[in-house]
Amino acid sequence: MSRPEPSFAMRGGEGNNSSTGNSAAATTATTDRRDPGTRRRATGGVGDAARQRRVFAERHVALWVLAASAGFIVTVCYAELSRVEVGPMTGNVVATGLQLGRYGAAAMFTRVVAVFGFVAGVAIGVVIAEECARHKIDRALALTLAVELVPLVAFTVWGLRAWTHGRVNMGSHWAFDGLVALPALAMGLQTAALRRVGGQTARTVYITGMLTRCAEEGVRYWYWSKDRKSGEQVLPWHNEPSLQRILLLAGIVVAFAAGSVFGGALDRTLHLTALVVPLSMIALVAVVDVVIASGPPSR
Repeated sequence: MSRPEPSFAMRGGEGNNSSTGNSAAATTATTDRRDPGTRRRATGGVGDAARQRRVFAERHVALWVLAASAGFIVTVCYAELSRVEVGPMTGNVVATGLQLGRYGAAAMFTRVVAVFGFVAGVAIGVVIAEECARHKIDRALALTLAVELVPLVAFTVWGLRAWTHGRVNMGSHWAFDGLVALPALAMGLQTAALRRVGGQTARTVYITGMLTRCAEEGVRYWYWSKDRKSGEQVLPWHNEPSLQRILLLAGIVVAFAAGSVFGGALDRTLHLTALVVPLSMIALVAVVDVVIASGPPSR
């Protein structure tokens, strides 16, 4: 039996093959084992197909909400933490090299803390997904997001307590580095929380990758559409339409940008208090995963 996917829970449609002893039943069982999709169609019918479409739509919405929350958090932290990035790590790696080359090792430490915090968050998220798969727990997304909320809440509370004279004043370099590590850890967890939708790689923080994939899928769809209209032989690498994948990826980018704009606007007046908005969004996705989307655990 295949492991449940570490995201929104799989529901139903995985009926057991019955063994009746005759050759027809054995052939059917063999076919079902080879093709899980055939087994789902045979056992689920129209209701199963509708359920799969609903789960797919829920995952789309979850990705877009999480991407908007990530854009919000990254923007507020960038504004309040001396331009340190807690989500996209390319800027931190470049700044680390620049500061190491110009000013020595001491100047790069904060950026290194952010990078290691992010990597640690991804690792923890993957461990949660793996353990949920091994123990057949269908709510890996909700669990990962719940863990993500812990460093985010700690960061918000700690940062507000250190807020004086219109900025975060930690009192020491080490305390500031510890504060930076918290949202970086959270963004790493979110990166690992919901990684694939309908077989498509999806990242709510890695926007460069999403732009790359969106451009690739756009070209593939254009060739597929052109070949289909002309009746030419369609090459195997673009033998199906990918407009839905384009919309998914473009939606992630747009949602991240919208969250960034909204976060920047609220940060002007609310500063770290504005993080209540993305915290609520993440909590909402976790609740939806448990209460609405997941249903009873599969057996």
